[in-house]
Amino acid sequence: MTQRTSEDKFNTFVFSMTNTLKFEPNVLVVSRSKSSWGGLFSKKYQELIKIPVTMTVEDMKIISDYFDQVIYDRFMRYFDAKNSQ
Repeated sequence: MTQRTSEDKFNTFVFSMTNTLKFEPNVLVVSRSKSSWGGLFSKKYQELIKIPVTMTVEDMKIISDYFDQVIYDRFMRYFDAKNSQ
């Protein structure tokens, strides 16, 4: 990325972004309670339910590319704001 300053100088910025992905199952925590006799006797249960991941690696690459573009756009806005001051 290159920025031209008001003094006709150029600033060059080089950056590298990498990420790693590891898919884990989605986990739902379900709480259940049962009471009788107006709450005199009650039981509470918690259950963990694992749901397989439905996203593919390609889906994650698309999302990652989107956020890379967002970061690049924010860099450009920052440097344009710095240059206009």
